[in-house]
Amino acid sequence: MTTDIAAFILERLDDEERDARAATPGPWRVGNFPRERVVYSGPDEADVLIYDEGGHSEADAHHVARQDPAATVARVEALRALVEVMELSANDGDCNVDAVGEEALRHVAAIWRHHEGYDERWTR
Repeated sequence: MTTDIAAFILERLDDEERDARAATPGPWRVGNFPRERVVYSGPDEADVLIYDEGGHSEADAHHVARQDPAATVARVEALRALVEVMELSANDGDCNVDAVGEEALRHVAAIWRHHEGYDERWTR
C-alpha cells in the first residue's frame, strides 16, 4: 500500500509543479492603498494579476499572493523529499518505522482527499 500512496502523492505533486511552472511568474504580491486587494505578478504596478471586482477580500488577495509559482514549487520539492524519506522508512523492515512512515504518507495524501484518485482506504 505504501507504494500506492507514494505514487498518488508524487503524481499530485507533478500536477502542482506543472501548473506552477505554467503560471505567470512572480513574485506575486498584494498591492497597497488604495488598491490593497490587487495581486501583482511583479514589481511594477502595471503587472496586475488579479484585481478587486468586489469578488474577493483582502484576505483572499493575501492568500493568492502566497500561492505564487515559486512558493508552490518550493512546497512541491519539500514534499517530494519527505515522501522519499517516508517511503524509505516505511520499507526499511523496522516495524516501528514502517508504521510511522506509512502513517505520515497517509497524512500527506490527505492533502488531495477530494481528488478522484484518492483511495478512501488510506483514511483511518
